[in-house]
Amino acid sequence: MDPASAVAAYLRGVHDESLLRGYRFDESKIGIEKAQLAIPTTACQLAFEWDHLMAKLAQRAPEVFLANKQVRSPEPHSLFGIVPGPVANWERAAQKRLPHEEMGGG
Repeated sequence: MDPASAVAAYLRGVHDESLLRGYRFDESKIGIEKAQLAIPTTACQLAFEWDHLMAKLAQRAPEVFLANKQVRSPEPHSLFGIVPGPVANWERAAQKRLPHEEMGGG
């Protein structure tokens, strides 16, 4: 995988989202995507990241938290291909069992 192309693909998605939200994002600074990428990411990792984000939003942006608290499985960035599996072992909290893991999610 070409790291620069992966970053460009990620930023392309950030740019697309910024347009939907009315932000100005200078598209000319995004590099070239050489090929369609799919970085494998586990379903439990996605859930872990969502739980982590929601905990931060509850503290820092309650209105955004409330607007998204019904979302159980967020739509990932198109760069990520979701596969079955656990939270990554490099996560500090990987040893803790999360509610979705106890329900057979990982």
